[in-house]
Amino acid sequence: MIYPSLEQIISDQAMIVQYTGGSPGIKDQKLLESAYYNPLQTFEGEELYPAIEEKFAVLCYGLGQNHSFQDGNKRIAVHTLTVGLEVNGIEITYTQQELIGLGLAIAQSQCSKDCILKWIEEHKKSI
Repeated sequence: MIYPSLEQIISDQAMIVQYTGGSPGIKDQKLLESAYYNPLQTFEGEELYPAIEEKFAVLCYGLGQNHSFQDGNKRIAVHTLTVGLEVNGIEITYTQQELIGLGLAIAQSQCSKDCILKWIEEHKKSI
């Protein structure tokens, strides 16, 4: 599995707000680290989120909910989700409106980790 570095997520957030507006930078480092490391947790040697889809759903949720960046939390959350799935060979199809809706639902606490996972499954490209 290819998992982004924390530095990559920080860099991507800066790039996103440069192009779409807002301020780059971290508002709360501890919340960012919490969102980042949560998908990698284990218990008694077993991964809590073994599937790639689960890991990126949990990461997306944490980035969207924790509001650890100055701006662009929803944008970095859905960006990290879609890019993370793609680099790991999981193709999803969606409209920009669907992606915006997902980001807003996460930020407004209307979409849980399970909801994001369901969204991924519903948007997986059929082969």
